[in-house]
Amino acid sequence: MIRRPPRSTPSNSSAASDVYKRQAMKGTDESVRLAAIAAAAKLGKDKSIVALVAALANGDAERSAARRELRRLPGPKASALIAARIASASPRVRGELLGLLAARGASEHLPLVLKHTADEDASVRIAAMEAAGTLGNTGTVPKLVELLKAAPDARHRDAAEKALEALCRKVRNPDRTAKPLLEALEGSSVEVRRALLRVLGKVPADAALEAIRRALKDDNDTVRYTALRAIAGWADERAADDLLALAKNASNIKNHALTLQGFIRVVGDSRKLTSEEKVAKLRAAVELARRADEKKQALGKLRNIHTPQALALVAECMDDKPIAQEAASAAVYIAGKMKVEAEDQSSVVLSAMAKVLKVAESDRLRKEAHKVASKHKLVSSKPGEGGPKKE
Repeated sequence: MIRRPPRSTPSNSSAASDVYKRQAMKGTDESVRLAAIAAAAKLGKDKSIVALVAALANGDAERSAARRELRRLPGPKASALIAARIASASPRVRGELLGLLAARGASEHLPLVLKHTADEDASVRIAAMEAAGTLGNTGTVPKLVELLKAAPDARHRDAAEKALEALCRKVRNPDRTAKPLLEALEGSSVEVRRALLRVLGKVPADAALEAIRRALKDDNDTVRYTALRAIAGWADERAADDLLALAKNASNIKNHALTLQGFIRVVGDSRKLTSEEKVAKLRAAVELARRADEKKQALGKLRNIHTPQALALVAECMDDKPIAQEAASAAVYIAGKMKVEAEDQSSVVLSAMAKVLKVAESDRLRKEAHKVASKHKLVSSKPGEGGPKKE
């Protein structure tokens, strides 16, 4: 008869080691306690996790070490053990544990997180809202909107707003996300409306953009300015025409720069506009700009458009002394990327490189212009014919 070997059990030395490490975490020497925290994390046992949670109430170094180790522990069981300690923990540790659930991506504990948005301690409520922004989904938006509207002070309102913004960056259904935000606009206080407009600026839904447009005509000055900033930060070309009109009609340089920068960004980054459309709109921006900063921003976007039209516009910008060097650099870059296939295109490159040789202050840039021109067989490569100047 074959006997089965007995099931293995933890050795006495292993159990003793476990006890020693948990006891060491209570010692008087901080270096020993920190070493014990790292050792306890490697054990990964239930009692060790309890000890690590307890260390969150200690000094900064130990709290940081315990937080790091608890975040690293693998699996949903560890998350469940962390969640189970929240109810009996002090307010400070409750906030830490809620943050750990968020850091671990433990979305299965979202109901518990939302429950603590009504915690008796303000710091815990703030931590719970932050965690909800990380762990939540589209269905969490109405709850956070309620918390925003009911916020007792600016601190709570800011936390709810940031949580909503975090959710809006990851949701897949912008129209559904926008709905509770739009409904809350009606009848809310000025501060709540401003917060909602800032969040709506992060929601890529047509209805959100339309609400921001309406808010640009609000009776309240601060609401109008919040709407202006929201539309200036809009993510795509749907706001381009609005931004150009706002820049044209801006009453001060600050609003002009804000809206024109937004216009240049959405045009330059658009995946829907053609190269020709981008160049035409960027030309309008350059002509409208009151400062060199916005012109340089437009040149930066034109560098990504490798067409004769873009090169011609950049060449014109070399006549504007404050941006001439940036324009010359952009011209060389664009020409170097272009595939010249027709005589009229060659003439644009030749004209632009000749202009670079006249205005460029950098010997390196002049050499690059010659190299680009020679590559396309547009200028003579003989020495002394428009060659780089000596500095």
